[in-house]
Amino acid sequence: VYRFFRALPVVFILLITLWSYYAYVVVFCIQFVHTIVEKVLYLLFYHFFFVVFLWSFLKAIISKPIRPPHEFYLTTEDWEQINGAQEEQQKNAILEATVVARKLPVETTNDVGLIRVCPTCSIIKPDRCHHCSTCECCLLKMDHHCPWIDN
Repeated sequence: VYRFFRALPVVFILLITLWSYYAYVVVFCIQFVHTIVEKVLYLLFYHFFFVVFLWSFLKAIISKPIRPPHEFYLTTEDWEQINGAQEEQQKNAILEATVVARKLPVETTNDVGLIRVCPTCSIIKPDRCHHCSTCECCLLKMDHHCPWIDN
């Protein structure tokens, strides 16, 4: 039952898409446009964008969320070093050395300028990364739980 209700927005969007297809192709192009050249141009134009829309919509439904690469994960030795540091600045210096040693592309810091770390997932957070409480892991983008595409 829950799966059925989760699929309702997707079905709604597909029904609107089918209605727009009928309205444009049948009602507008076939019934109201009189010359063949205009019909062909309108239909080619519409079908190009229709296929691009359907492809994008399907890809958004099927695509899985992206996790950070393994280079960002901290080892137990890294955590021992970080936990052994007394102050936040010392911890940040260790993290900065790790970022430089691994050549990680980290630009974003927290509000006080320290490198962002997720203790739950044991990673240095890359840019645009956040810990998702639903998935219980860190993900690279915040676009993976959308009710309109049931993912």
